[in-house]
Amino acid sequence: MTHKRREREAKERERLEQMLTYERKLWDAGVSHIAGVDEAGRGPLAGPVVAGAVILPMSNCYIPELNDSKKLSEKKRNRLFDQIKKQTTAIGIGIIEPREIDRLNIYQATRQAMIDALSHLSNQIQHVLIDGKPFSSFPYPYTAVVKGDSKSLSIAAASIVAKVTRDRMMVKFHEQYPLYNFAKHKGYPTQAHFAALRAYGHCPIHRRSFRGVREFFKDFSDEFYNWKNALEQAERGDGLKKIADHIAKFSHTLKSEELEELRLIYQYRKKWLLRQHAN
Repeated sequence: MTHKRREREAKERERLEQMLTYERKLWDAGVSHIAGVDEAGRGPLAGPVVAGAVILPMSNCYIPELNDSKKLSEKKRNRLFDQIKKQTTAIGIGIIEPREIDRLNIYQATRQAMIDALSHLSNQIQHVLIDGKPFSSFPYPYTAVVKGDSKSLSIAAASIVAKVTRDRMMVKFHEQYPLYNFAKHKGYPTQAHFAALRAYGHCPIHRRSFRGVREFFKDFSDEFYNWKNALEQAERGDGLKKIADHIAKFSHTLKSEELEELRLIYQYRKKWLLRQHAN
């Protein structure tokens, strides 16, 4: 081994050791079964949200170049995914489909995907390291780490598991719905994706509740679009509430899927108005 190669390996080992800071604190406190968890697919207009959960062994785990999945090429993620499967103690995957995302909202769907991924781990989980901000409730003891996929090796491994799993699913969906080119953009809101939506409308894996998709549902009545426009143009919370009350009075004239869509629009507009008021 050359001197430069030894230097590179030493630097890489030092980086990986630094990314075990959160894990080592817990290991030193007697917590042995620590699961890192992360998700892929919060932002796309189509496809599932996928969570990965990983338990690293306390020793003899060396996976060079393991890092936040967003910082890695697709080729490198696939290679690391195979190494993670070989070297980690346990892996779990949670998948929430588009219709369930629409029903729950993306925040709750992400939380549920993480819980599902953790439930598939064979080992008893003592603590969880989660990428991002804290949840209002969670069934496991956990630590939320903002940008955790760059700070925790367990979370970084989970981010790769989630990303590779979801990307492979979207490639399969591309075979079913080739007009949308899911294999390339993976369902994210790119110009090409919007162009396909305008040309062909939605397909079964599109998220109906997401802005950028909702307007392409053309099978709704004129009455629905009148209420939709009224909700989206409301400038005050009290005005928004009055419109919602009127919709409730005439709900018998609308289809159930139209009412559900209006409910989602109302919730989004309400949150938007609250943010505007806060600023």
